[in-house]
Amino acid sequence: MSQSFNIEKEYFHLNNSYKFTAIDIGHAKDTSWDITENYPYYSLNLLVSGTTIIIKNEQKVTVNPKKFFLIPPNTPVHYYNKRNDEPVEVYWINFYGENCKDIVNLTNFSKSDIEKLPIKQFNNILIDFKETLELCKNENIQNIVCCQLLNLIFKYFILNANIYKNVIRGKKSSDFNDILSAINNNLFNSNLNAKFICDKFYITPERLSRIFKKNMNLHFSSYINNERIKKASTLLIETDYTLQSISNAVGYGDVYYFCKIFKKYRLMTPTEYRNMNNKK
Repeated sequence: MSQSFNIEKEYFHLNNSYKFTAIDIGHAKDTSWDITENYPYYSLNLLVSGTTIIIKNEQKVTVNPKKFFLIPPNTPVHYYNKRNDEPVEVYWINFYGENCKDIVNLTNFSKSDIEKLPIKQFNNILIDFKETLELCKNENIQNIVCCQLLNLIFKYFILNANIYKNVIRGKKSSDFNDILSAINNNLFNSNLNAKFICDKFYITPERLSRIFKKNMNLHFSSYINNERIKKASTLLIETDYTLQSISNAVGYGDVYYFCKIFKKYRLMTPTEYRNMNNKK
């Protein structure tokens, strides 16, 4: 008796555009801390106990236990326990990188310096902090375990953010649907760029960037390049077109620029990609 299956597949090419690095990690119980104005890193703090007062830009904010607070680079901050008879217990991890701001903007930290996660996620992160600190005793794996922890924390933050919930529920504005349709209809037109879309819909480049990032969680140019490279990848495998012909077909007039973008998204040259797939 034969048995049928509903086969489903999902595939994502990861372009590795988000890069950030953990600098240090720690745990302490104390009465107060100061972060100087020239501290160049993001500081992510997990408050375990001790209601805390944060003084930032001469404003006071109260942070209750089981919440996270994020201090941006070059931001002087003083924080201390609201009660003198109770120390503040905090875990922290500091980080930097060229895409840190983009990552933070995907979370609720883009609206507030304080973030609360569901208790289950909080408890999981607390356990991971403790395990990571223990593993950091081995100097050979410090970078690996700290970056793993940082990625895990931001995964929780992004899942918890309203921007993510809106995207997965498909809450796209009708205006955006029209814009996306126009982009898809002109994907392989060499004249397609932000100005082309802005002129068509009478919007500013800034507005286009905002609504595109809100609805697609991608930059405008990243979406276009990704779709073009997917088409180019198919042509490289299924045809014997020259690189110049493929470059023209997917909207890149300059073959050298096409090769540069292709390598960024596929981590190899078009020729290497074609040769690799022809051997299969």
